[in-house]
Amino acid sequence: MRVNHKSRQRSYGARDREEMIDAIVKLHGQGHSQVDIAKILNISRGTILRWNKEFKFIDPRTPGEAGKLKSKKYFYNEDYFSKINTPNKAYLVGYILGDGTLVDRKKSKRLVLSLAEQDKQLLYDIAEELNMTNAIKYRKKTANKISTLCQLIPQ
Repeated sequence: MRVNHKSRQRSYGARDREEMIDAIVKLHGQGHSQVDIAKILNISRGTILRWNKEFKFIDPRTPGEAGKLKSKKYFYNEDYFSKINTPNKAYLVGYILGDGTLVDRKKSKRLVLSLAEQDKQLLYDIAEELNMTNAIKYRKKTANKISTLCQLIPQ
């Protein structure tokens, strides 16, 4: 007679493993940590680790990296300026250096561009080039100028 012994019941069948792995890869790509993925899929983190060790379908993140991804508001190419190899990139670097202000806060770094309201289209063109149209925010108008706040610089 066994006391307090429960038979092991998996929440997935043996044939569901491929679907689970696809879901793990998708959630990992969205920035979820392995712990969060395990909770979402109702499996243990050890199962994810074991499967990943066997099939190598995701690259584990460093501690804290998943948390940064989860709290990230805007997704953009962080390596956009690593090579200045097009005229648009060169123009943007010059424009940002000339008219931009970098604000370094403890939790975020931001780029603020101030420009005349009639130059609003230029701002949209810059945001489109950087794939950041959803990051544009406006501040109060001062003397026919609008200030735009873009969170462009990663932590």
